[in-house]
Amino acid sequence: MRILRVQTEPSVPYRRRRFVKSHHRRSLWVALLKPLAAAVLLVGIPAAAGMWILRSPRFVLRDLEVTAGERVTSAWVAAELERYRGQHLLWLSLNDIEGRLLRHAWIGGAEIRKQLPDGLVVNVIERVPVALLRHDGEIFYVDSAGREIEKLDSRETAPDLVVIDVSDPRLVSVSQAMTVISDLDRVAPEWKAGLAEMRVLGPRDFRLQTDSVPFPLLVSTGRVEAGILNLRRFLPEILRRYGEVAAVDLRFSGQVVIQPIRREG
Repeated sequence: MRILRVQTEPSVPYRRRRFVKSHHRRSLWVALLKPLAAAVLLVGIPAAAGMWILRSPRFVLRDLEVTAGERVTSAWVAAELERYRGQHLLWLSLNDIEGRLLRHAWIGGAEIRKQLPDGLVVNVIERVPVALLRHDGEIFYVDSAGREIEKLDSRETAPDLVVIDVSDPRLVSVSQAMTVISDLDRVAPEWKAGLAEMRVLGPRDFRLQTDSVPFPLLVSTGRVEAGILNLRRFLPEILRRYGEVAAVDLRFSGQVVIQPIRREG
């Protein structure tokens, strides 16, 4: 018997053909346009939004919210700011608005803020009178810094404030008088409460008339505290020994000088 031997090659598993990427050259324009488009979107959209805001009638001033006081009415402020109505809110200058309001004698300042989309909020700060200044037959309101506010109307009832009498306010600093009043209020508030009149004798010298003591006090700036403390120590003795006193001078360091009433004959 003949045996036929057939030799076969071992089977090889199926091999997947490797993908070979095509080497197409990328266009230079495509490479440039992509970041350029991103930049346009990044810058252009906010710029367009900004232009829309600056030109949109949505942000035109329409609403005024005003808080005023007794001397400065809300109606006056609204009328004064009417010229700004219809202007674009973002272009309004708050400094210009405040400067316009400060032309009123009784306005010492203003808190102003924009309220988007179309509002303006104004809070008026009024000047507070703390005394009356009398000179040349006229009376003026003055603030705590000694600055004149406005003339007292002859038809107006004078308020219960200290009257500062001065011959010429141009030659004497009224602020010095306010310093003396402040010192008196700090050292002897009950004496300050009874202070009715104050006469300016010189740049630093003043005559005080208070209901708390039965005679005028002569004081100077910088010596009010020491003078009042000395007078309080000797006041019972002065009232006991002297029936009437023209004035008590407290302008000298460590001294209380009594000016007796001079009687004729």
